Parts: sequence; C-alpha cells; structure tokens
Amino acid sequence: MKPAFVDDLSDIAKATAIAIVALTSIYSATVAAQEPAPRTLLALVSDRSTGGMVAAAHRYAQASKNSAQAVRIRSVSQINLLSDKALQELISQADGIVMAAIFGEPVERLLSLNYPAKQTRLAIDGDRRLLALHSDPQQGQFDSLSTEQKSALFSR
Repeated sequence: MKPAFVDDLSDIAKATAIAIVALTSIYSATVAAQEPAPRTLLALVSDRSTGGMVAAAHRYAQASKNSAQAVRIRSVSQINLLSDKALQELISQADGIVMAAIFGEPVERLLSLNYPAKQTRLAIDGDRRLLALHSDPQQGQFDSLSTEQKSALFSR
C-alpha cells in the first residue's frame, strides 16, 4: 500500500515514503491489536532502497513518541554477508520486520528461517514468495485504526 502522493515523488522520495508507511504500519498495527509497541524494528531492503529506508527511519524516529524503539536496517549485501545463524538471530530479535524490494538469493534464505509467532512482518515491493512471511495483526484491515493513526500513516 502506498499513499497517492507517492506518484509525484522522485525514486528516493518514493522509497522513503513507502518505508515510512511500512514502519508506521507495523507500529500502528500492533498498537491497534492492543499488543505492546514493537521495541525493535528490522528493515531488510534492497541495496538501492537503503538510502530511502535510512531517511525514513530518521523521520520515523523524530516523529515517534517511543524513544525506546530501535530501527535496524540491513541491505541485501549485508544480508548476504551474514551466516545463517547470524541472520536467524537478527530475525529472532526483532519485534517487527519490513522486507522491502528483496529479490534473488536472500529470498530463499529468508523463507528457510524460523520466525516468532507474534512478530509483525510486512513484505512489500519484492519477490511474491515473501508474502508467505507476511504477518499483520490487523490482517491488512485498517478499519479499526483511529482517525489519528490513519492520519499519521498517510500524512505528508
């Protein structure tokens, strides 16, 4: 899902806007499901999208009211350098994961890992097989979000 204004932006701004929506979606979905807010968000992104995700993480951190949250970002190149054990530890330590624009070898590795049952995961703009890992407490439904949460998700 991307806001309508994304079509008017440059590629880096598009990646940033989509990443902000994804990070905020994880936070809002867990809060709406009355679960504790995620403390550690992990973003796994293509090398090309890393800049946009970093910008989004900074913007998200500035706007977030929860200073205890941490956003970790790993590019496909960094994922490829991790051992299977290290990748599994990284995945297991995250409360929420965004997988954006992931294709190729990392897809197979991500599909073979074990994921915590209560972990929120969003797979966007990448290999369709990653949708099997998608885990959203809202089940893609935003109707139960408050007006304030929806505004935060879709504002400029």
